[in-house]
Amino acid sequence: MWTTWTSWTSCSVTCGDGGKESRSRTCTKPAPSDGGKGCEGDDQDEQECQTTPPVCAVDGSWQSWSSWSDCSRTCGDGGMETRTRACSNPAPSAGGRDCVGNGTETQGCVSNPVPSCSVNGMWGSWTLWSGCSESCDQGTRSRIRYCSSPPPSDDGEYCDGEYQEEEPCELRPCPSDGMWSSWQQWSLCSVTCGDGYRDRYRVCSNPVPSNGGKNCMGKSEETMKCNYKNCLIDGGWTSWSPWSSCSKTCAGGVETRHRFCSNPTAKFGGKECTGDGEERSVCNDFPCGIGPKPDFGGA
Repeated sequence: MWTTWTSWTSCSVTCGDGGKESRSRTCTKPAPSDGGKGCEGDDQDEQECQTTPPVCAVDGSWQSWSSWSDCSRTCGDGGMETRTRACSNPAPSAGGRDCVGNGTETQGCVSNPVPSCSVNGMWGSWTLWSGCSESCDQGTRSRIRYCSSPPPSDDGEYCDGEYQEEEPCELRPCPSDGMWSSWQQWSLCSVTCGDGYRDRYRVCSNPVPSNGGKNCMGKSEETMKCNYKNCLIDGGWTSWSPWSSCSKTCAGGVETRHRFCSNPTAKFGGKECTGDGEERSVCNDFPCGIGPKPDFGGA
């Protein structure tokens, strides 16, 4: 005969479905003897069991990492790539713990490197203006800039525009030294014949000295002798010489005086003196033995 069933064992699982519980009995009440038959039936009994809580807590577990993403930049440095994994192998449930760690990893673009970027050049700041190209009057000054902020690289374009610019700069007027104008024509000779002079002039006006400039060096006038031909010299009489002694002492003699055409002598085709070079006069025109006529101062 069977003994009474034992109490049910604890459920084979502490949570969730699929658990089993069992009980047993023994054929010992009494045990078969002296050829008696054994007990009929099973000595083991098993059934599904209900747990509390009815669902097991499942801790999350990571899936494998995804492939690395494309780089966040298409060129140049500084790009990042990422990969992810999901806490779904399995996902946590019924109060189970989440996966430990990060679901995302980020790194520089090692797995998917990108080429260097083409960098277009940009102008730096202008330098200070240079000094004026001239020390007076008007000149120019300049300044420059460099295509270096940044410089072009990897087939990037050079900066657009001029690297240098100029502007006029005005200072005090320059001293201007005087310069002679051209000589004027020679003047006419001061005489029409014989020795004379002629002159010519120039003016310090090409340009006139200004702003402290120096006057012209040298003379403003030149003089030179001129002699086209000898002048005609007409003859001129000298003074009359004293009267000569009378050729007779009585009865009418002759006395003479002379002058010469030498004051001046006629030259170079000049006219000879007009008139006589000798004059005669009657003298001692009284009869011999009587004596000279008294001179009463009359005619």
